Amino acid sequence: MNQGSIYIIPSQISNESSVNMINNHLIEIVKSLEFFIVENIRTARRFIKKLDNNKNIDKATFYLINKHNRFNFQSEILKTLTEKKNIGIISESGYPCVADPGSKILKFAHEKNIKVIPLIGPSSIILALSSSGLNGQKFSFFGYLSIDTVNRKKEIHLAQKKLIKNDETQIFIETPFRNQKTFEDLIKNCDEHLHLCCAVNLTSNDEIIHTKKISHWKKIIFKLPKQPAIFLIGK
Repeated sequence: MNQGSIYIIPSQISNESSVNMINNHLIEIVKSLEFFIVENIRTARRFIKKLDNNKNIDKATFYLINKHNRFNFQSEILKTLTEKKNIGIISESGYPCVADPGSKILKFAHEKNIKVIPLIGPSSIILALSSSGLNGQKFSFFGYLSIDTVNRKKEIHLAQKKLIKNDETQIFIETPFRNQKTFEDLIKNCDEHLHLCCAVNLTSNDEIIHTKKISHWKKIIFKLPKQPAIFLIGK
């Protein structure tokens, strides 16, 4: 049976990112879509209008999914797809379904034999890794560290153990208001011979990408802005 597909649509990862950085194929796909699964409707509408100023955004249908609600609109999506209509999934920032709840939708799509089509675009995780100078051959994405102090320390030590044993770069993300705390906990709990990369507000005019030994970080005062950040530890 012919049916629609789900397109994975990456969005800008900073306010200063130019729409010109987005490829024409992605723009044409967005122009053709009427249905979207999004993390934030306001952000998604703004992004879509940047790509297609002539689009009547009020005629588009948005399904909302985020960490605060459940994926409870399977029947609507399946109905849309069986009517041979395509759907786009858009994250609040960057590449969808990586470190956000969208992966549940794609798992559902595969179970229903729905075609999933990833489009080319920015991922802050890959940008940070590729620019860090750390091992890009073997790496592990940890995600968010625990906010509990004891568990946080255990998680850092566990990540460090994996790094030392396997030469496997460890990647963390953090909520902007906890950037400084995460930075301080990493330099406090990691061996001094290891390297830490701080990649902040990537693709913006004031992006920060610094990789230094832990021993170096301990000697200087470094204040992180409250902007989206990726932290990486490696040899």
